[in-house]
Amino acid sequence: MKRVKRKQKVKTFKLKDNSYLKLRLYPKIYTGQNCVWNFGAAVSKSLKQVNRFLARRTSKIRNKRTGRQGFLTFSLSAKFIRHWLNQIPEGDFIFVQCDTEKQYQIYKEWIIRKEENIWFFNDSLLSFWSQSKGCTM
Repeated sequence: MKRVKRKQKVKTFKLKDNSYLKLRLYPKIYTGQNCVWNFGAAVSKSLKQVNRFLARRTSKIRNKRTGRQGFLTFSLSAKFIRHWLNQIPEGDFIFVQCDTEKQYQIYKEWIIRKEENIWFFNDSLLSFWSQSKGCTM
């Protein structure tokens, strides 16, 4: 049996206030022929800071997803989670771990109101996940 291989997906945006938003989906756990993908997002004035945060070389980031750009960063994150959920192979999962209770509540309300896919929530771990139905191409 061949080893399952997956390539990470990355999207970077430069926002109007000259800060950067980087979204990353990368394979975390391989289970047989399927995979659990982990989603990460970061916003900062410096692209170097964003890269260090997503690589977990630092635990703090100076800018938060608040203010005028807060809703834009959230909506772009939700849009790309939905897009990547349709791109990953059938049977794979996308897992999202939120940093704060507020962030978790915003994502949860958005998903309950807007999403068609079935999502599972874990309130104690501030995380949620969904299984892919496969590529629609």
